[in-house]
Amino acid sequence: MDEKIGPKPRPPPSEAAKTVESKSTDDGLGSRAELNSDDASFVAIRSESFVLGNKSAFDVFVKISSGRFLKLLQAGDGFTPDRLENYINKGVTHFYIKKEAEESYRNYSETITAAVLGSKKLSHEIKLGQIFNQGTMVMGFLKDQGVTEANLQCASKFIGSVKELVIQLNFEKSDVLSGFFSNVATAEHGVGTSLLAGILAHVLEIRMDRPVQIVGMASLLHDIGLAKLPEALWSEDQSKMSEKEKALFRAHPTLGADLVRDIGHFDPAAIQAIEQHHMRLHGVDGFPEKKTTIPLPRVSEIVGICEEFNWLIQRAKKHSGLSILSELEKSVFPGFSRQIVYAFRTAFFPKK
Repeated sequence: MDEKIGPKPRPPPSEAAKTVESKSTDDGLGSRAELNSDDASFVAIRSESFVLGNKSAFDVFVKISSGRFLKLLQAGDGFTPDRLENYINKGVTHFYIKKEAEESYRNYSETITAAVLGSKKLSHEIKLGQIFNQGTMVMGFLKDQGVTEANLQCASKFIGSVKELVIQLNFEKSDVLSGFFSNVATAEHGVGTSLLAGILAHVLEIRMDRPVQIVGMASLLHDIGLAKLPEALWSEDQSKMSEKEKALFRAHPTLGADLVRDIGHFDPAAIQAIEQHHMRLHGVDGFPEKKTTIPLPRVSEIVGICEEFNWLIQRAKKHSGLSILSELEKSVFPGFSRQIVYAFRTAFFPKK
C-alpha cells in the first residue's frame, strides 16, 4: 500500500492559540509579554525539534490567535521536557526565537548535540533523535524563501520516516554507521540534504514506500565515504585542495557506496545514488565519471542537486550578499535534467 508523505493532522490554529493563551496565564505571563512584531522578526522552530538544556538560553515565544508573539520563557528560565511535551500535546507546533538569536541557537544546538553524542549513558535512540533535530537552519531558510507549509510539513514527516529506517538498521552495531552519526558535522549535512530531498521527491510525486525509502537513505548517507577521509576535505571546496587531495576527495562517492554495500540491507538503487551523487549531465564536469551524456537515475539527481543546495545555504549564512538562486542558475542547474530543475524551482523558489 502506498504511503503518501503529507502534512500531519493537527488541531486548528485557533485551538492551539487558545491553548497557549490559556496556558500563558497559568505560567504567570501576562499581556506585557506580548509583542506586536511581524513574522520576519522571528525564526520558527518546530516544537518536536526544539533543543532543550537545563535552562533556556534564549527568550522563547509562541504565536497566538491575535497574530502577536507571546513570550513563554525568558533566557535563563527552566523549560522541562514535561512542559515541552504538554505544549506539543495541546497543539503547539512551533516555538519562535528572535531572528538575531538564530546563529546563537544553531551553535547552542550543535553544542548540545555534541554533548549528547559523546555521552555513554544515553541510549542510541536518544542520540539519533538529537541528530535528526539538526535541520533547524535549513527549515528556517526554506520558510523565509516562501516554501509552502504543506511542503515543510512533508519534510518533517519524511525525516521522521528516515530516522525510523535508521533505527531498524540497528545502526549502533555498525562501526561505519555509528561513526558517521557520532560526528555532528557529517550528520548535520546528511540530515539537511535529506530534508531538501524529501520536499523535492514530494513535488516529483515520489510517494510509494520503496522509492521514498531509497531517496531518504541515499540523501542521508550520500557523504558517508567523505566521513572516512581527512576532515580538511569535508568542506568539499576543491579550490582549496592540492591535486592529491582532489583525487582523494573525488573517490569518496565510490568509497561511500562500497561501505554501504558492505553493511548490507541497503537497496541497490540507494547505493547507486550514493556513488553517482556528484555525476552531472550535459558535459558538466563531475565525478567519479567526469562527464556523461546518458540520463542519470532520478534518485541520483535528487541527491546531487539537494546536496549542492544545502552547501549554498550554509555559505549564504556566512556571506550575506550571496544570491543562492543566481549561484544555482550559474553553477548547478546546467548539470541536471530540465525535469529536475523545474521541480526544484517549483519546490524551493515558488515565487521566482
